Amino acid sequence: MGPLLGALLAELLVARRPMPEAMRSTWGTMVGLLTGLGAKLALHLLLGAYGLWHLWRHAGA
Repeated sequence: MGPLLGALLAELLVARRPMPEAMRSTWGTMVGLLTGLGAKLALHLLLGAYGLWHLWRHAGA
């Protein structure tokens, strides 16, 4: 909630933009946060799969 509220308040109070434009900026912030979260999740899953693959590969040797 912090980044969304911060983006909205910054657009309204600092940049002095009207509410519809400030909401678009807030929406962009949310899309960016969710995209970053999805990328982190994908990388964590790949690294976990790679680690498990190494464990199983070396366990049989």
